[in-house]
Amino acid sequence: MPENEEYIIKAEGEYAREAASKMAFEAACGGAIRHLADLGYTAEEIVERLDFPAPYEKVQKIMEEHIAEKEKPKKYDFVQEHDKYGRITYRRVEVGNG
Repeated sequence: MPENEEYIIKAEGEYAREAASKMAFEAACGGAIRHLADLGYTAEEIVERLDFPAPYEKVQKIMEEHIAEKEKPKKYDFVQEHDKYGRITYRRVEVGNG
């Protein structure tokens, strides 16, 4: 096995380990962090309130991403619908931010 191939295998293993770590952290506390941020808690207060260890830097990063996502302008469109009696109604739907 060439040396660079061994490096590629190690890099792929590290990538998988990092992805699994992020997924586990998100499942464990991502929602709680976003919820507490919505309630107005600071990153330091959130770290203190959590029942499990969470690095301050990760909490702060999740909060920043969440706040940035919330502040994106939303685009809406209106969909015309007909009920069983033929009445027309309009419903507002959010269009992707892509």
